[in-house]
Amino acid sequence: MPGVDLALVREVLSGLPVADGAATPIDPRPFLMPAPLDYEDESVDPITASLARAAMQVVASSGLEAATLMRVCRAARVTTGAAAPRFASLRELHRFTFDQALEQVVLGNAAIANDLINVPPVDAQVAFARGALAPNRQLWRRYRQEMAVAACHDAEIATMMRESFDRTNRS
Repeated sequence: MPGVDLALVREVLSGLPVADGAATPIDPRPFLMPAPLDYEDESVDPITASLARAAMQVVASSGLEAATLMRVCRAARVTTGAAAPRFASLRELHRFTFDQALEQVVLGNAAIANDLINVPPVDAQVAFARGALAPNRQLWRRYRQEMAVAACHDAEIATMMRESFDRTNRS
C-alpha cells in the first residue's frame, strides 16, 4: 500500500511502543468489544441463544453448506424438536443468527466509539482497531467470511445479508 508504513501499523496493532513516537500506546482492555451472541440479559430465551451461537460456530468452522440443522442442534446440545418451534427452517435460523450478530457488533462498535470521544484520534484509531481484531471477535470474522462466500453462490443468502446490513445502517 503506497504511503502506509506497514511496520508502524504492525507495531501499533501489536501494542508495542511505537519507535518514532507517532502514537502513544494505550491499554486496549477497556475497549475490547463484546463477542457477538453473548447474551447477558434475558432478551433471547436460552435455547434460541444456544442455537444461534451454535449456528455461528458451525458455519465459521465448516462453512454454510455443512451447517445442517442436525449439526447445529448437536453443537447447541438441543434436539431438533427444540429448534422446530423457534425456527421454521434452517434459513430462518441463519437469518436470525446473522441479524443478531451484526446488530451486536454494530452496537459494540458504537459503544466503543463513544468511549473514545475524548481520546486523541491516533490513540482512538489504535484502540478501536485492536478491539475489532481482538480474539473474542475472531468467531464473528470467520462467520461473516463464510457467509460472504456462501452469498457468492446463493442469491437468497446474498439478499438476506444485504437486508441485514440495510436494517443496521438505518438504525
